[in-house]
Amino acid sequence: MEFADFQKHRFFMYGDKPYTAVQTEYGVRSGVLMQKVRVHPVVKVGGPPLDWSKDLSFLLPPEDWKLCIPLDDDLNPIAAKQKEKQMISITRYHDISCGHRVVGHESKCRFLHGHNYRIHFTCTAEKLDDLGRVIDFGVVKSALCMWLEDNWDHKMLLWDRDPLLSLLDEIKMPMQVSPEQPSPRHEAAQNLAGSIVEVPFNPTAENLGDYLLETIGPARLAGTGVRLIKVRIEETRKCSAVAEF
Repeated sequence: MEFADFQKHRFFMYGDKPYTAVQTEYGVRSGVLMQKVRVHPVVKVGGPPLDWSKDLSFLLPPEDWKLCIPLDDDLNPIAAKQKEKQMISITRYHDISCGHRVVGHESKCRFLHGHNYRIHFTCTAEKLDDLGRVIDFGVVKSALCMWLEDNWDHKMLLWDRDPLLSLLDEIKMPMQVSPEQPSPRHEAAQNLAGSIVEVPFNPTAENLGDYLLETIGPARLAGTGVRLIKVRIEETRKCSAVAEF
């Protein structure tokens, strides 16, 4: 590395350890321009941080500059942490009411019951758009909130392996015979059939959040340049589950 490289690259390898240049300066000694680089050891990859309160810095002599190898900031754990802090995200929530039961639950959640769910969607993007946004909140509403409204709101979510489904089918079948004049029983069968949503998992709050994060988010936000990175599902004001990347 040359003197200017220490000003351009925040991190570099010297020997087998990462360092950062904490000070670069010019000086004159006996009429000769001197270039000085003071460096400090930094975090080892996978290791604990070194104590910055202790003065571990030292002057790196010019003859050793050629032994220094610039580090890409993305490979340095300190820079990575700073980039994480710089990530900007947005969150919008949506309220729905729906029912479920948890198959195999040891207590009363094994029974059919429901919640007023509040579901929070957190999204991010590689960069802000020309207006300074991750994305318009209206897109989050139309892509994610309205999916909830159309697919889960006022529905009963049941695992597709739930034994209760076969019992419900037995109830629906005799009721679905449509006479010339549909009876209240026929209408009830239609309402029952339209109320059930079969899902490929036991519908706990944790599994619902994971499904929204892993399956629905990528599909609904495809082509927007935006990623769903976190879903928080509140079953009650006291109980919630979070799925996040």
